[in-house]
Amino acid sequence: MSGAPLAVVRVPGRRPWLSRTLLARLREAAQGAAGLGIVTVQTERTARPSYPMLAFLRSAGIPWVTPGAAGLEDGFAGAPLPEGHTPCRATVIRGSVLHEASAGLKIGDFTERLLGSCVGLAPLLMDDSEPLGRAWDPDRLTTWLRQRMPLACALVAGAGFAGTVTAYRTESGVVEAFDVLAERDGEAVPAAAAAAAAAVEANVQELSIERHFGADGPGVGAGMDRLRMPELLVLGPGRHLGIPVDPEVAAVATAELAGVAPFQHLVVRYRQSGEGDLGRARDVQHKLLFPAAG
Repeated sequence: MSGAPLAVVRVPGRRPWLSRTLLARLREAAQGAAGLGIVTVQTERTARPSYPMLAFLRSAGIPWVTPGAAGLEDGFAGAPLPEGHTPCRATVIRGSVLHEASAGLKIGDFTERLLGSCVGLAPLLMDDSEPLGRAWDPDRLTTWLRQRMPLACALVAGAGFAGTVTAYRTESGVVEAFDVLAERDGEAVPAAAAAAAAAVEANVQELSIERHFGADGPGVGAGMDRLRMPELLVLGPGRHLGIPVDPEVAAVATAELAGVAPFQHLVVRYRQSGEGDLGRARDVQHKLLFPAAG
């Protein structure tokens, strides 16, 4: 953890979620810290927070901690990797696109189109907290997020999935990003070819689909949010340097350029070689996403 003082917001219960009360407490903690400390959410060690809550904390840059033997520990990571055949009950889908900043900008259509094309999911509800009580409406979503720029986040849910839609300004325009957890029926996997084609057509900055081994339903166990095995990664022209010539990448994934130059996307499909390869595939994906750190 950082050496900066922590403004800890404690959240009791085995299955905490992003309620209006928690949002109010986070705002109060941020005002009390006045830039001198890091606002942090602390749950019980055995807690299983809702995925919308975790996706919100991630997008807002708020650390999640739990008590451990040596003090506070990172709630997003820490569990050992599964060995052998481990049931997978959820899939994480994350995507982002760069919009031109304009008066006619509409946020939400990209999220709706990609979720529908990739895995047949349709957003039904949205709100700023749980439980979600407003019908999905990209026009209302756009207005709501515009009012909260330069960084704004809304929760979204549909049949069997939940997560966030985030919008933030950059020097190049406005980024729309979604991060959702979908319940998984057995070992069924999304159609990688259809997902990749939809991502290229939408000119994504990034699309990733990962099997999640730390999730059960809409909740994720403490220390288990990084227990994921990548299945598909699509990076836009501004996010890659071409097809990686790397034996480590070739051993666990196939990579190709898709689309018409110069606006080609890097499409990486990971081989389903079993859960025993989880750590290696994840390391390769990190290298592709953050080549300078590889």
